[in-house]
Amino acid sequence: MARVDDTRALEQPWQTRLGVSGQVIDGLDSLDQFIRVTLATQKGSVPQLLEFGIDWLEILDLPVDEATPVLLRGVAAAFRKWIEPHASLISCEPVVANGRVTARVTWRPADSQERRTTEAAP
Repeated sequence: MARVDDTRALEQPWQTRLGVSGQVIDGLDSLDQFIRVTLATQKGSVPQLLEFGIDWLEILDLPVDEATPVLLRGVAAAFRKWIEPHASLISCEPVVANGRVTARVTWRPADSQERRTTEAAP
């Protein structure tokens, strides 16, 4: 892990790790964080990117059997618009626990056969 003041962090694309002051991430950790942020963002909440994210408000009040296809469509659309060609969506499943819906997404980086799983919720 590099620190923001580390000159190595300037040699490749990076972003700061959310919730950890001064720490930077790159590579698959950066892509994982971008996927989590994209899928956790309520569509319309980013002023200059109104289509960024998923319409969680459409999903939250639906019964699970009705929310599942809406969530899957939202995740697939977000991947197509914001995440591809950096990663491919393999699967998505809703996880309901304690009255909260989470999207558990399995994805593959474009330059690898490795599968990764990321969870995101509003």
